[in-house]
Amino acid sequence: MVALIAVIPFWLLQSAFAVGEEWGWRGWLVSRTQELPVARVCVISAVAWTVWHLPALPLILQDAPIEVGVAYLASIFSWAPALVVLRLVTNSVWPAVFVHGGLSSLRVFILQSVAESGGVNWNVEALGWILWIGAAVVMWKLGNMKRARDSARARFSEG
Repeated sequence: MVALIAVIPFWLLQSAFAVGEEWGWRGWLVSRTQELPVARVCVISAVAWTVWHLPALPLILQDAPIEVGVAYLASIFSWAPALVVLRLVTNSVWPAVFVHGGLSSLRVFILQSVAESGGVNWNVEALGWILWIGAAVVMWKLGNMKRARDSARARFSEG
C-alpha cells in the first residue's frame, strides 16, 4: 500500500525527468518531421527514442538475461507512437511529458513492488505492444474526426 501511495509523487518526479526527452523527441523531432505521413513520424521517433535508451542496457542487464533488455527496448519502441500522436493531436508536448512520467513511475513501481516472475512473459509484452500501437491509431483517428468537425463548424459559422 505504501508503494501504491508513492506512485503519485514519483509520477510527478518522473514527469520532471521526462521534460528533456519529450522536448527533444516529441517536441523538436516531431516538429521537424510532422510533414511526413504520421506512421513514418512514429517510426522515426520510436527508433530515435529506442536508440537513446541503449546506454541503459548495462544497468538493466546486470543480473538479468538479455531477453529483459530486449523487452525493455521493445516496450519503449511501442510507447513512442502513442506519445507522438498525443503530441500531434494536442499540439503540445506536455501531455506526452505526463504520460511518459506515468509510464516511468509505473515501471519503477512494478519492478520494485510486484513479485518478479523470473523472466519475460512474451505474451503479455506482445499484448502491451499491440495495445500501445492501437491506442496511437485510435487517438489519431479521433483527433482527425475532431479536426474535421471543427473545420466543418468553422465553415458553417462563416457562411
